[in-house]
Amino acid sequence: MSSFNIQNDISNIVAKYVSELSKKYEFDEKDALEFLNIDMANMNLDSKKKTKKGKKSTDNGEKKPRKKSGYSLFSSSVRQEVKQELIDNEKESTLIDVNRAISARWKEAGDEEKAEWNNKAKSENDKQPVEVEISENSENSD
Repeated sequence: MSSFNIQNDISNIVAKYVSELSKKYEFDEKDALEFLNIDMANMNLDSKKKTKKGKKSTDNGEKKPRKKSGYSLFSSSVRQEVKQELIDNEKESTLIDVNRAISARWKEAGDEEKAEWNNKAKSENDKQPVEVEISENSENSD
């Protein structure tokens, strides 16, 4: 994280608290921010939580789908089978145990089988619509 981002984050936090305090103690918020030397133009006062990578929400609130990997498709296809094998062998079928067994199967899979799953994932990812985001800066770059 760059020092600019940290400084901007701190300014946003301070501005948020100055806003709350100005309402409670009835003083001018803009004067207080000027006194603290905080630039209002560069602040992002939205209270939106940051989303995890790959799960950024779109304008209508829907989550963008993550790109699939060959391993994730493989994992989905063999999960029930692996669970049943663990139960049949009287072993625990906790999430950790199932994931370990799936991982072991993936490691045992040959290069050709892995390539096949990776190609399936690539073709599925290519089918997903691509959304192009236009930043606010590019619109105002006159």
